[in-house]
Amino acid sequence: MPKKDVNAAQKFKPSRRELILQRFRRINYRRPVSYIQKRPFFSFFIALALLATLILLGSTIFKEKPFEEVKPSLVKAVKVFKIGEAPKVSVQAVAKKSGVIKISAQTPGIVSSINCRFIARLAKLAGAPAAKSAGLEMHVKLGDSIETGARLFTLHAEAPGELEYVLDFHRTHRDAIQITEELV
Repeated sequence: MPKKDVNAAQKFKPSRRELILQRFRRINYRRPVSYIQKRPFFSFFIALALLATLILLGSTIFKEKPFEEVKPSLVKAVKVFKIGEAPKVSVQAVAKKSGVIKISAQTPGIVSSINCRFIARLAKLAGAPAAKSAGLEMHVKLGDSIETGARLFTLHAEAPGELEYVLDFHRTHRDAIQITEELV
């Protein structure tokens, strides 16, 4: 009598998927199939009723919650400014004395125009808004009467390289704030 190889039997062990398929093959489908074949019209309505019941149960169990409109609880204060009036902004920053440039007026007169693009570019070159202590502080507004040596604005920067960029830009764009003898 030949010896059975134990390892050979283990090699042909059915996988988990094959075991599940064998269980389904054991189920006897002959009775339901024969019933459907004998009464197809009635079987169709039974299947339709089952689907309708499932839909109704699903819609009641997973009922959508009514939409609730969320109203903001805090009312924000709004300030209205007139033309020629500068808004006052409070910012959270600490200015270091080593990175400060003070720009002063060379002649007396009235501030006739402020080029906001150049001012914003100066602040950006100083490192704002990325650097918390960098930025620009305006000391005058449109229509102010100023004397010689009056401070126009102060620039704050964290790095000396940023101060050099700001000074180079300011030297080429001196008309950021224009001062005239009379208001035009």
